[in-house]
Amino acid sequence: MVSRKKPFGPFQTLCDRFLTVLDSCFNGMSFFPWSTLLTTNSVHSAIPTIPFFANYGFHSQFFASFPEPNCAEKNAKRVAAQVFALDQQTILHQVRDRMAETQVVMSRDANRHRSFLTFALGDDVLVHRDSLIATSVSDRKFSKLWLGPVKITKVINDNAYEVSLSPALRSPKQSRSINVTSLKAFVPLSADFESLPPLLLSDMIEQSYNLTAISEVSASTLVTHWLNSDLPVVLSISEYEQFPFARRVAVETDYNSRVAPAAAFHSNPGTFVVVRRPASSRHSTLPRTGRLLGLHDPPRVRGRTQL
Repeated sequence: MVSRKKPFGPFQTLCDRFLTVLDSCFNGMSFFPWSTLLTTNSVHSAIPTIPFFANYGFHSQFFASFPEPNCAEKNAKRVAAQVFALDQQTILHQVRDRMAETQVVMSRDANRHRSFLTFALGDDVLVHRDSLIATSVSDRKFSKLWLGPVKITKVINDNAYEVSLSPALRSPKQSRSINVTSLKAFVPLSADFESLPPLLLSDMIEQSYNLTAISEVSASTLVTHWLNSDLPVVLSISEYEQFPFARRVAVETDYNSRVAPAAAFHSNPGTFVVVRRPASSRHSTLPRTGRLLGLHDPPRVRGRTQL
């Protein structure tokens, strides 16, 4: 390669050395085994790896097959679609996880002050006003939400009970069972409930002293109002006439003072007897127990025996 006609120079020496290295490296017989080892991707059956990795401990960076010129452009849309699908899947997973966390937090906050109540047969409970059809009032701001007490008459399950309520407080299509969320344990000393009027006729007659007024009198029925209760009770005239006459006279007098004379109402007085007791005699033989002496009592003299 070096001619004697051309002098040696640094560039000529570098070129000669480079050509010598290329000649020794790219010699067919010496380069073939190394290239074969580099490009072989077959996995050996004895050792589950390729020969190059078995000899050098790492995989070669040489491509066994060169990619096509426009391979990146062809795969760009497919890669973008895959990335978009992965992003959408990630968003859906995040939404699902956050919804689950929110449900857990909401259930915990809702049940924080909730006590799971169970009642037995015969327990006194309070009934929520919204569960009764006939207890709707206009001034809900000042009305109490709980009514009672009433007794548990039947235990259906832990969530449903039947209570002793009058049919007048229910609608005809309303079920007799009440959910446990509309019930509350009765505490006698608490004042956060409204007392119910007596619902049975026998209880009404026994508690007739709590009858405060009557209203909306018709030919066959009238509306009664009771002490410590805003719920009216509709009675027939025959049922009303079973009340004591003195109490009826009191409420009828109050009703007649509020209506026109033509609309005055007087119930049947019935049969009653006025008991007249004879007046006690002025001159009683029994000794008086009072401190003051009467006009006809013998004088009391200290130190002497009374005759």
